[in-house]
Amino acid sequence: MKVGLVSGVCAPTRGGGVAEVVSALLNHLEANGIEVVLFTSNKQPNPHVRTHIVSKNPVRFPISLSLPRNQKALRECDLLNLQAGSALGLGLAKKLGYSNMPPVVTTFHVSPFREAKSVHGTRFEKGLAVSPTTGEYFSKYIKYRTTAASFYFELSASSGMTAVSSVTRKEIAEDFGIPLERIKVVHNGIDLEFVSEESHGDEKENPGSIILCVGVFRIRKGMHHLVRAASKIFNSHKDATIVFLGYHKGYERQLRKISRYFGVEESITYCGNVSRGQLMQWYRKATVVVVPSIYEGFPMVVLESLASGTPVVATRVGGIEEIVQNTKTGYLVDPNNSQSLADAIIMVLDDPKYSRLMARRGRSLIKKKFNWNHIAKKYIKVYEGVLGQQ
Repeated sequence: MKVGLVSGVCAPTRGGGVAEVVSALLNHLEANGIEVVLFTSNKQPNPHVRTHIVSKNPVRFPISLSLPRNQKALRECDLLNLQAGSALGLGLAKKLGYSNMPPVVTTFHVSPFREAKSVHGTRFEKGLAVSPTTGEYFSKYIKYRTTAASFYFELSASSGMTAVSSVTRKEIAEDFGIPLERIKVVHNGIDLEFVSEESHGDEKENPGSIILCVGVFRIRKGMHHLVRAASKIFNSHKDATIVFLGYHKGYERQLRKISRYFGVEESITYCGNVSRGQLMQWYRKATVVVVPSIYEGFPMVVLESLASGTPVVATRVGGIEEIVQNTKTGYLVDPNNSQSLADAIIMVLDDPKYSRLMARRGRSLIKKKFNWNHIAKKYIKVYEGVLGQQ
């Protein structure tokens, strides 16, 4: 079987959770004897995987798939899996029926409608506010409309569909009028190298508590709610520090403004973007990892944290509840609630012994249910089912 994996992003050249998922999936498909061709906008570092550069400009990537040279390469595959392509050109070409392309499996990481709705400002007391960045306004009012349009073309051309969580599956079914049974849930996975003895994190050697928050700096990630919660946390645990990994100039500027207002800026560190190896080190150092998101699909941060043996405090959004069982493998709070977020973090810091127990339970769940060897086989089963229908 020859699978064309179509994604505008792929780690490590361009970051984000989806990029990591695509990179890991292609490696594990290869390990299971599947020939993979990656259609992307950036160079794939794995020399064993054939890479077809559709367009070096990720903005032009979707429509560039309809170019003749790309169409020829796509037709050489037995099946195409659209991961993060927003492949308007591909869907349109198949809809018009002139390209004679192989069957398509579309994977949904989020609903473009729900993601756009999550982009809104948050106002605190005394006029203190967080506003979406220019890029987020663009995404909300322009980009998501074109993305949604391309989804309609992709759906009409799709022989199979998967979603990364049960919540995403339900959202896509409701937003696009698709029968729920047509969409299979295939979660994101994690490489078991994260679950090495070195990564267990049971013995923390930190002089103080490290509260780690990892992710692309976007307002829907809810990092401003963690900053808002900081004063209550620091009043209870004066040795604690908050560390942010990720970067966006505009959003970081707003986070710093909030921290100055609440007088907590000295206890918050911004480390910017880090390498994969550095990220793993931070997970091992951390006392707790916080995921304060307003909207999510199936965040890799939760998988990576638990696999590293580090307790998690997260919001009840997206597929997080499919990983974190409240009080058993972590603590869950409602989104947009800084006080509840602070209380849950304080519970972790107050009882490190039970928090490590929760993390061990979470790590066992990750190894059993979310390792990439298991997830790749689920994708292969979907591919075989689609090809069997042709």
